Amino acid sequence: MIKKKIVFTALATLVLAAAVHADAYIISRLKPGINPKVIAKAYNVTLLDYITGGPFAYFKAPTQDAADLAESKMATDPRIVWAEDDAGMTSPEPQKGSTLPAVGDRKALYDANTEFLKQISWDGTFATKPGRKVLVAILDSGLSPNQPYLWEKVDSYLNVIENGELPYDIPRNSDTNKDGVYDGMTGHGTMVAGVLDQISPQSRFVIVRVADSDGMASAWSVIKGLAFSVKAGAEVANVSLGTLNNIPAMSDVIEWCASQNLTVVAAIGNNAKPLACYPARISQAICVGGLLPNSTKAPFSNWSGVCLVSAPATGIVSQDWTGKMANWSGTSFSTPMVSGTIAEALRLNTTKGVAPSRMRANIKRNGNSLDSLNPSFAGKLGSLLDFSKFISNFRP
Repeated sequence: MIKKKIVFTALATLVLAAAVHADAYIISRLKPGINPKVIAKAYNVTLLDYITGGPFAYFKAPTQDAADLAESKMATDPRIVWAEDDAGMTSPEPQKGSTLPAVGDRKALYDANTEFLKQISWDGTFATKPGRKVLVAILDSGLSPNQPYLWEKVDSYLNVIENGELPYDIPRNSDTNKDGVYDGMTGHGTMVAGVLDQISPQSRFVIVRVADSDGMASAWSVIKGLAFSVKAGAEVANVSLGTLNNIPAMSDVIEWCASQNLTVVAAIGNNAKPLACYPARISQAICVGGLLPNSTKAPFSNWSGVCLVSAPATGIVSQDWTGKMANWSGTSFSTPMVSGTIAEALRLNTTKGVAPSRMRANIKRNGNSLDSLNPSFAGKLGSLLDFSKFISNFRP
């Protein structure tokens, strides 16, 4: 049964194509107590959405020139912290592998993933221990209705893309990136949730559909998803999407999340470039890179000095949107291994409100060096995730 405990209402349905291309759309942070409707009137823009009780707002200008003019004036308005164009984000991965014929129960998934679980020193005895409730937000393409046992773990949810609809991860006849492939990322969010469930099977979920079935999202959809995650009580947010384009505002958003004790874990990206995507690039996020089974860098994975930790990224088997299993590769699936490890450490610890800075310190202290195996990328891959060491030595 699908549970719904927290609901955000939008002033207008988010039109994805507009959000992705961001021709005349403005994201902003307002000072506390400022009414976004007053700001919209002052700058002749339309208020599309805002975070109830939060500092962020989303506006539409009639043209890009009008948006540029409004943003330049907003920059000197003492009621406004920042304002900038919305920006596209995506979750491009290497080609999805085949769908496996069997329905994926937990034993089948563990059997299929034996090698990567060994690689990160996963220990299933922790999963059976009693602990407190921990919520992990998954900001992605949603969760398939064909995975009822994963839905049983959902405490709250939001669909930012199709306002008012359930956040289902299903084909929707979408080719928003115009590559000729419709619904190219269908199942992405379900795969991510399935990996996280394998690592920390007692964690609860907050599902936020911030990307469409073609993998396209926007800065605003991610901002709203993070704000919803905070309100829902999540302690960890998994963001397996991003962009290489500069999004200055995102640093402030992640800093705000940190002030609310929400740890954001994000994928470094799959561009094979020496640069991390946003939001993984931001210092207060936990940036996750991808590895081959021998713990060398996966060919598609980006690399950067901001990368804090790396985990397996190839041939990962998880739940598919069809209700069966599938295999897929990419840093998107390394990321929930880290999110799940953090969630498991929190679940087995009574301390709540752990600052993201403490999480980063624990990651640094309890990983295994990758430099000897990756001399060409020394200092650019972080450490190898060690599940058992992290949980055993976790210090809130």
